Amino acid sequence: MIHKVTIKNFKKFPEFECTLPEGVPLIAGPNNSGKSTLLQAVALWSELWDFFHQNDSLDGNPIEMKLSALKSIPISGFEELWYNRDTTNPISIQIDLGNGNLGFEIRFLMSNLIEIGLTDDTDDNVTLLKKQPLKAFYIPALSALDINEPLYELPVIQTRMAHGKGGEIIRNLINKISEDDEKWASLQNTVNDFFGYELLVPSGVDPINSNFRHNSGSNAHNLINGASGFLQVVYLQSAFLTSNKKAVFLIDEPDAHLHNLLKDKIYRLVHKHCSANDSQAIIASHSSRLIDEVGKEGNLFLVSGNSLTNVQRQSARDLSLIPTQEISNAIIDKRVLYLEGRSDLNILLSWAISLNHPAKNILDRIFWIQTSENKKFTTRHYKALKGIEPNLKGLEIKDKDNKEHKKSNKDPEGMKIYIWERYEIENYLIHPKSLMAFTKKYYGNEKGELVEKQIKNILPGALIRNPFTKETDFHNNNKGKRVLREIFDLSGITLHENRYYQIAELMVESEIHPDVKEILDLIAEHLEPLV
Repeated sequence: MIHKVTIKNFKKFPEFECTLPEGVPLIAGPNNSGKSTLLQAVALWSELWDFFHQNDSLDGNPIEMKLSALKSIPISGFEELWYNRDTTNPISIQIDLGNGNLGFEIRFLMSNLIEIGLTDDTDDNVTLLKKQPLKAFYIPALSALDINEPLYELPVIQTRMAHGKGGEIIRNLINKISEDDEKWASLQNTVNDFFGYELLVPSGVDPINSNFRHNSGSNAHNLINGASGFLQVVYLQSAFLTSNKKAVFLIDEPDAHLHNLLKDKIYRLVHKHCSANDSQAIIASHSSRLIDEVGKEGNLFLVSGNSLTNVQRQSARDLSLIPTQEISNAIIDKRVLYLEGRSDLNILLSWAISLNHPAKNILDRIFWIQTSENKKFTTRHYKALKGIEPNLKGLEIKDKDNKEHKKSNKDPEGMKIYIWERYEIENYLIHPKSLMAFTKKYYGNEKGELVEKQIKNILPGALIRNPFTKETDFHNNNKGKRVLREIFDLSGITLHENRYYQIAELMVESEIHPDVKEILDLIAEHLEPLV
């Protein structure tokens, strides 16, 4: 089986190297981080090994491959395989199988033609090349089903599967399984165990008719009417049962479309099949439920730059209470923002956009955590994450809440705390011009006049004349959300907290308080992404 993968110049990776454990590792990471690239590299490596055998070219001399012969990856031209489409240097994919290394070097000849040879630094790779190729099957999440599905041969089925067209061949998979009593029983048991349904034997004629029913004796339904989660399970188990023993399954989002309660179960299904068939599986997913469950077993790996990082659960009580998804985000982002709620984040982002402030690019994708009423929550949470990711930086933004906040000299390394000078963040939205602009835009001039009247009734005159004045303690003693609610309620407008950011969106620079600019500067400075 696969122990180590080394990649150069392939798709997302200029260079990449990782060691894989026994069992079923889960590869996690944000979108476009390279999860699928890793799976496709292994699938391509397997296809190239098989291609040498098909062409009876086992002496290790380079051979040419046409685009039409490529089955494992859907591309329109070979240049799409290269990192940044720079075909100057060859692609290299080398895998340590435990009993030796086998690596392939791919040189670009033209858009529809490449030359494949063995890498120079493999161990007796010609001897290994002559052995039976290790089959690797790339299985993306199921696509939408075709209304009619003709009969296909197995090579066509596997190609369409690898190209993300599982919905075009799922009935073919079921049909092939129905020809083997033992495999058919296995598929039936899986469907019944997950959903309590019964699969009916397909027609076996062109086009294939495949049906199921919800329980014995109920009406039959065409497979195309099945729920997406049900179809995903049928597809995955069918792909397993039509493949070789001692295979490698490269599974992209196996839990797609599944309810949370079934996500753990699909992982156990993969694990069970691999154990029973001397096979290996590598799973890519960004499902928080699956990440959290697998993380507890120590088989969670994150795509981090040019390698994988293993996320190990520590025994510390604080860390055991943190979802693995948050641990993953801390390792990947190396920065965390603590806020009192989503509304605070949206308001800050809107101000940053209005000011064209550098903090907008950080706030737009920041890993953030909602703080708790427990005063010690943030410190304990940050310390637990810091124990896993030493380079982590954190920032907590707190409302003043009309309380005295003592500055602490015991804040954890890399952690900063900012406390608003006013009662809470919403107090900085209370600017007469801003509230009027918001009301007129969304509710019209008539409502605008009513809001203007309430502003004059509720706000002190000093604040109306100069919204930034310190002559009054109004913003220190009054909750901003309550003031906003009172102004709009008395004007006949129901304004929910999740829309407060729209006020911030319309604020011009002269209406945004210096405190806001100060915190945006701190965010840009302290939470700047590591290069």
